[in-house]
Amino acid sequence: MSTPPQVAKPGRTEPAGAATPGAATPGPAPRRDRSFLDQIQNSIVVADGAMGTMLYSRGIFLNRCFDELCLSNPGLVSDTHAQ
Repeated sequence: MSTPPQVAKPGRTEPAGAATPGAATPGPAPRRDRSFLDQIQNSIVVADGAMGTMLYSRGIFLNRCFDELCLSNPGLVSDTHAQ
């Protein structure tokens, strides 16, 4: 029976398994102390700008493909982003 591969955990500074067992590994800096560029270069960042909500408030129903609006109604999409 083979052992499963070790997976690096977020914030580790060395490859998985490189540290001495039981040794403390520094984790990532608190998010408030990290710059935006540092965050997007070193981790997954999820941002929700509520574009769907904004388009819905402008009369675009939920059964529409919001991505398709970039082609069919680019002015609406541009104006919504500018708001």
